Amino acid sequence: MVLPFKLSIAQDSCEAEKDFAKEILDQVARKKNSLIGLATGQTMIGVYEILIKKEHKSPGLFKEVVFAQLDEIIPNSDRENLFSLQLKEGFLNRLKGGYASFLSIDVSKPDLTLEASRYLSLIASLGGIDLQILGIGVNGHVGYNEPGSKKDSRCRVVKLAPTTIERAGYTSGMQGITLGISDILKSKRIALLATGIDKAAAISGAIKSTPSIDNPASLLVTHNMIKIILDSSAGSFLTN
Repeated sequence: MVLPFKLSIAQDSCEAEKDFAKEILDQVARKKNSLIGLATGQTMIGVYEILIKKEHKSPGLFKEVVFAQLDEIIPNSDRENLFSLQLKEGFLNRLKGGYASFLSIDVSKPDLTLEASRYLSLIASLGGIDLQILGIGVNGHVGYNEPGSKKDSRCRVVKLAPTTIERAGYTSGMQGITLGISDILKSKRIALLATGIDKAAAISGAIKSTPSIDNPASLLVTHNMIKIILDSSAGSFLTN
């Protein structure tokens, strides 16, 4: 069977993270001033640690790179840590040689519909995203494109699914703002990482099933430059 995407299954999560980090490093090697879309979540922590170690050996590795966030929470209280802060504290501020700039979504703005439009315009003005990195939720969400998100969806405010709220420990009714499926598909390259058995069903649904709004990740697999990297646990349903 010829797959419409590149698929790599590593032996364990550490190897999958190394393979994923290499996708980012290869992008920077091809284009030093790349615009790279960043994702948050537990899956990405190990990847960012690898990139930091690489950069410390070659300070300035990312000095021409523009980074952009994929999504952001709309906090209900001070205890919810903004994704933009997580990315700065966990990755960007730890780069010895710095980076060109970081594009963030400002959820303090009174009109978030206008903020979504501003953010998209800013990305477009820089030539679009060269590489968008993604994780996947247990329900198949990418960014905060929860089940029900359409292929033509744009950057917008969304209501988070109950499973997303529960796993993140958020308060009921939590909302976020995210690049839409259409915006992600405009990226020149996409790399998606999934590790752990809890992601196996979502990955199987994205890859083996007909693309559907029930599994938003499935709407991305037809992109002509997408690579999906898994560990053996996340890929364990693919042979069933």
